[in-house]
Amino acid sequence: MSDSKSRVVRRRKKKEPPAPAVETKDLTAPPVGEKAPPAPPVGKKDMSAYIDHEAMTDTNLSDKPRGSAAGKRKGVVPPRRDYKLIDGIDPFALFAAYHLGLTAADGYRPQNIHDLGRRFRTTPERINAALKAYEIDSETVLNTDFDLSMAEYDIRVAPTGISRTELARQLYEDFRDSPRVARDWGAELAADAAYNDRIFRKLK
Repeated sequence: MSDSKSRVVRRRKKKEPPAPAVETKDLTAPPVGEKAPPAPPVGKKDMSAYIDHEAMTDTNLSDKPRGSAAGKRKGVVPPRRDYKLIDGIDPFALFAAYHLGLTAADGYRPQNIHDLGRRFRTTPERINAALKAYEIDSETVLNTDFDLSMAEYDIRVAPTGISRTELARQLYEDFRDSPRVARDWGAELAADAAYNDRIFRKLK
């Protein structure tokens, strides 16, 4: 019995042929016939493929101004003069509070004429009179070459440690040095509409 076992020939396990390697396509390789772009510096990502160079060089978009600069004519800077105070209200303080949102505590908060009436201890009617007398009413400010929306934004986002009052004073001086211009609202709206149309057409 032991002899028969010793004569048994064990069959070797059949080895399966190795599976063919799956070819993977290098998605980063350039198409056939094109030269590969240079590798970006270490630590920096090359964003050139994502830049719309055509849009950046489109003179139709860059030649025409937007916003407050569109539709304006050249104006003249009005002469500086001393204003007769209305109820003792300082012109700068009224401008900064009404147009820039500067509070008495060097903070930011939009304030209407009723808020300012309480702050300056007078009536809303006198606030309106002061705005016109000091030539800082809304109509006058809008008909200057002064970017009021950006000035208000600067006061709103002023970082900690920056005096909003001093910043507002500089903005007030910029306003006083701004030339008076006649705004053509129809031309400005048309320029904005044409600009937006070209931008969104490129994004489609």
